[in-house]
Amino acid sequence: MAGSTFAHCGDAWGFLGRALDSLLHGDVGGAVHLTYYAELRAALSLLAGEGIYVGNRTHFAISSIGVQPFGGSAGTHSVAWQALQAWTDSSRSQDLLGKIIRPGGEPFADWVDSLTAQAARAKIDDLFRLMSLDLRKFDQDHHRRNVVSYNPSRLHPKDMTAEQVRDLATDVWQALEPGRSGTFPVLDDALLPELLRSIYVSIRRKTSWSEWVAELAPASQQGTALLSALQASNSKTQATGLVGAIYESRVAEVNPALYLRPMVARTVLLLRVATGSAIQLVRESGHSSTALRPWLDSLALSRGYWSDESPLEDALDLWADVELAIEEAEVADVDSLHGLLRGLPTATRTFGQAERVPVWSFA
Repeated sequence: MAGSTFAHCGDAWGFLGRALDSLLHGDVGGAVHLTYYAELRAALSLLAGEGIYVGNRTHFAISSIGVQPFGGSAGTHSVAWQALQAWTDSSRSQDLLGKIIRPGGEPFADWVDSLTAQAARAKIDDLFRLMSLDLRKFDQDHHRRNVVSYNPSRLHPKDMTAEQVRDLATDVWQALEPGRSGTFPVLDDALLPELLRSIYVSIRRKTSWSEWVAELAPASQQGTALLSALQASNSKTQATGLVGAIYESRVAEVNPALYLRPMVARTVLLLRVATGSAIQLVRESGHSSTALRPWLDSLALSRGYWSDESPLEDALDLWADVELAIEEAEVADVDSLHGLLRGLPTATRTFGQAERVPVWSFA
């Protein structure tokens, strides 16, 4: 089961990459289909790391009292989301997320260390709400997958503009810029103000937002650009970029050109948690990440990221291709999809290679 944590996670990133590839080639329905499976496999990865196996009508959890079957003979999809919902309600979810989300390089738990236990629980609840980790959203995504998978796509086409395609692809990759030791500095920094704003409003502090944030920040963050940006904003500032896309989500939306962006954003956040959970599993097991290197080399070779003769010593060097792809996209023609693709000689290939993320994260 522990091994499936990493395998599911790698596959989930692969599905997301192929969803972006479908998007770049005008196949919005295909992107929805693949994004849903990225969500599902990310959930299976996260659950496996927590000792919860969800299979094909066979499901069980490993605990201190042994192996406990659950879910009866229900299918993978429904059980996965129900199990994920149950996990989010547990104290384990609070502990894990406090460790793996690291704004400014500091565990989120350190940012909110001075809060009461009730407020600490609220912060995790707010994170799950922000990520839309609720059964209703994932059930709706499952329904959307069914619609695009089993119905003809061009009878009533719902296409995205070239600019929407470009913006979604670049927003995803800009959020995924890596740090050392499997961290996601850009994404985590973007999450921080959203989490703190929801806490600030819920506990009704009498001090100003700027003062409260300064009091809350770990000592290592005093004088940093991140803290300065937080203080310069306010408790009502709206998020932008990929994190901001989550607020565009409407459960009743049936047009894939409108719901794909928040669906992808939700998937990226779930994948970020699943990836962090897998890394934490390695640390808590006492093993080194070098134990994963043969599997990572095999994945990188199979995806063409490097050759057998010249593997990259530092997997973070894979980010250089992504940087070039983002630069291409920022100046590309967005009057038509044809013009966009002609302007993306590197990005057309690289934006679909999201398995780069587990390779550099687990290395």
